[in-house]
Amino acid sequence: MSAQELRSQGNEKYKGKDYDGAISLYTQSIELDPNSDNAALCLSNRSAAYQAKKMWQAAAADAEKCISLKPDFVKGYTRLANAQKKRGMLAEAIKVGCLDILCVLVRSSFQRVIA
Repeated sequence: MSAQELRSQGNEKYKGKDYDGAISLYTQSIELDPNSDNAALCLSNRSAAYQAKKMWQAAAADAEKCISLKPDFVKGYTRLANAQKKRGMLAEAIKVGCLDILCVLVRSSFQRVIA
């Protein structure tokens, strides 16, 4: 099974609120292709599954890995900010939620203008 197929199956598990099943499938997908855009999406989705289980540290770790693989993916930052907020790290959550996302959006807009 391909990494994308595993991600798709993980998405179905997540939609059905089978968070453990989703986490397992996202993990398998990441292991097949750990440095890809697909892995970044799986990390983001797995972060959401961890958040649904209130596993804030794991959710933050996955969001950080997602951002390192795909720095212009805004959802990775929102996942990280939410996990930090839930962990009581309000200053960090505000920085990520406001400043980092703003930088991504400005950079993305600038790239469209010069393209």
